[in-house]
Amino acid sequence: KKIAVFSDPHYFATELGTTGEAFEAYLAQDRKLIAESSAIARKTIDSLKTGDAGIVLVTGDLTKDGELLSHQQFAVLLKELEDSGKKVFVVAGNHDINNPQAFSYDGAQTTKVDHVTPEQFKQIYHDFGYGEAIARDPDSLSYVVEPVNGLRIISMDSVLYDTNLADGKPKTEGAFSEDRLTWIKEQIIDAVSQGKTVLGMMHHGLADHFTVQRQFFPEYVINDADRIADELAGAGMKAVFTGHFHAQDIVKKQTANGSVYDIETGSLITYPCPYRIIELTADNGLNISTSRIESIDYDLGGKDFPDYARDYLVEGLNGLVPQFVAGILIKQGVPADQALAQTEAKLSTPVSDGLTVKDLLVNALAGHYQGDEIIAPQLLPVMQAMAGSEDSLTRMIGQVLLSLGTDPTPADNDVTIDFLAAPVSNADLSSLLLSEGTLTPAFTPEVTRYEAVVGNSFASITVTPAAADSGATVKVNGNPAVSGAPFALNLAEGPNEITISVTAGDSTTKEYVVSITRRHVLPDSGRITLDNNKKNIEIPPAAQTAEITIPEGVQDATIHVPTSDNQGQKEAILPQLDVIASVRIGGAVAEIRVAVPAGTKVTGPAHWDGTIRMPEVLPNDSVQVSNGNVSAVVEIGLPDTKLAFDKAVRLLITGQAGKAAGFSRGGVFTPITHTLSADTQSAADAELTGATREGKVNAGG
Repeated sequence: KKIAVFSDPHYFATELGTTGEAFEAYLAQDRKLIAESSAIARKTIDSLKTGDAGIVLVTGDLTKDGELLSHQQFAVLLKELEDSGKKVFVVAGNHDINNPQAFSYDGAQTTKVDHVTPEQFKQIYHDFGYGEAIARDPDSLSYVVEPVNGLRIISMDSVLYDTNLADGKPKTEGAFSEDRLTWIKEQIIDAVSQGKTVLGMMHHGLADHFTVQRQFFPEYVINDADRIADELAGAGMKAVFTGHFHAQDIVKKQTANGSVYDIETGSLITYPCPYRIIELTADNGLNISTSRIESIDYDLGGKDFPDYARDYLVEGLNGLVPQFVAGILIKQGVPADQALAQTEAKLSTPVSDGLTVKDLLVNALAGHYQGDEIIAPQLLPVMQAMAGSEDSLTRMIGQVLLSLGTDPTPADNDVTIDFLAAPVSNADLSSLLLSEGTLTPAFTPEVTRYEAVVGNSFASITVTPAAADSGATVKVNGNPAVSGAPFALNLAEGPNEITISVTAGDSTTKEYVVSITRRHVLPDSGRITLDNNKKNIEIPPAAQTAEITIPEGVQDATIHVPTSDNQGQKEAILPQLDVIASVRIGGAVAEIRVAVPAGTKVTGPAHWDGTIRMPEVLPNDSVQVSNGNVSAVVEIGLPDTKLAFDKAVRLLITGQAGKAAGFSRGGVFTPITHTLSADTQSAADAELTGATREGKVNAGG
């Protein structure tokens, strides 16, 4: 009981033209190995003819664009398989039927050629499913076969082709009508009642293969996928073989009524050009292995076929990725010319090891096509920082990168699936993304408590938790959530605690808690008194003054000021800032007073988001001195980010008159030796220049 599966061969009859200006223009907007498709199909058929798989499934997009001649020639190849003793079954893809884009190419000329109707499709592929069917759906191209005793395969027609000709193009999305879904479930129930193993095949995905797939590529997953998966699993279907996205990926979809595997097979004409060999085990599990096309009879310019195919894919993705990113911006209402300019600027941004943002996206997509994706350790913090960026485009790209690179169980290429296996106990999240803000610390599955701060303008947020095991269920604040899908939440001003619980198949549960603080805005009066629910303050751009009072016991207070980019750094212009913080020093309450003159420019590194920490008393032993005792350690600014102020900032600590003062970096104390000539802003600005950046004055008291 061995089954071979290949998908998306996109066979194109060479007689229809594979050179010239018109054909190259087509390839530029859809970089598949179309010219090589007939040679790739030929090699695949020859390999399967000599292999030991007795059943061959082809999961859609049999042809480039549904050309009658391409269908006829592809059917001849399949006939060779059947003549060698194989049983071959097909399902239609979105390119195959009623496709008004069936063309031939001659130089600069594109000419319409005959396409196929649903009836013609059944006739051409009569010997590859329709003739052997033990049941057919009267209203679609779905059918059921029993190629060997005890195994039922249901070919499920997910393609929407009825209005293609009127629309002038084929639909990429897929769906089941209610009647079709009912018919499919009836076939499953009938087979299960007779003790049969039931496997399905269809073109569109049954589940998300990366967490944000339906957010950015919804047309590659069947409409209403969660309900359909639940109903198929509940009826008794164990696995569905799919294609469409050209990726080699397997996911297990856990539903309220059971589980079902979506076993997606990559395209023959997209690197790495894979096909699968599946062996049914004695207990009706699946042993899955992956083979790849290693050579074809085609002029490859001296390259090995795998290198040729990968180079072709990377070249194509370098052209398609900007279109994808700009397309998202255009859907969001950005004018096309601005969207293209923003995209070009963002994708050309260098990130790490000589790579640009575009390189990261291209490599991530190529990795997903191969399956068993892994994010390089040195790139993970880069992607996490992007996913938490305040810039919406950077944040979106970062989330896509993390999603593409995070591969939940099971493995994608070589794996054994045991339908009777005991439920797993893995209740980890594999990723946790926020639509706004940055998780602190950076996400790892082992850490369960996080914090983030967002601007006051964000009255809502989405969290996207992805379970490490696709069989686990996820809840957000007690409400069911879809693993890998965004979950929207409203945010009150101040702290908001979000609890994400993951329940594994064996009922093991793990909770992750995220405290998201939505900043308060400085009132128009310019005065505010903080408390522990109101301690992260946003300074509006128009503010002239900010008087901030921090009572004793309020910790981790911050202000946030608007920043701008300047030659790879961030800058902010402050209003007149006066801070009075009551703190406990040596058992007594003291005041720390900070005064920053209006118009002070603060410069920080490119990653600085405009946050400045308010005065905080640290433990005395956090600083070491060579002689004497530490009386107080006060921190202001940011502990791990250098901020430069272009005007002197006055820091007064009451009750410390006559004591030595200094500053600490890395826990090393350096005394301040310069005494200002006067306790004035003008004296400080004039004297604290060059190498002398700190000065002191004994103000008394």
